Amino acid sequence: KDTDGVAKDIGDFFQVVRYSFGNAASTSGEITCRKYNKATGMEEILAFLGGDRADTIAIGDGDNDLEMIEYAAVGVAMGNATPLLKSAADMHTDDIDSDGIAKAFSKLGLI
Repeated sequence: KDTDGVAKDIGDFFQVVRYSFGNAASTSGEITCRKYNKATGMEEILAFLGGDRADTIAIGDGDNDLEMIEYAAVGVAMGNATPLLKSAADMHTDDIDSDGIAKAFSKLGLI
């Protein structure tokens, strides 16, 4: 069964995010509860630590990072990111195999 078929079978409580890379996109992915994602995780951590959303940076490469990229004050898409994630990001960096994270940290003044 492909991810679309699985999504139909599991109902409205869950969601399926397709695997973003390689040839497995239609047959692999992740299943999560619809009300939780990486952005809600960021909200919980910020609340726990007393942090400010204005100080957040998110770096991602797949569609499962979309909510997090949109939530963060600065969303960074890796060079190997999906087109959807790249369109939502505030900035882009090189791909994961070309030190993209280190380059993003440098550009953002973190290192």
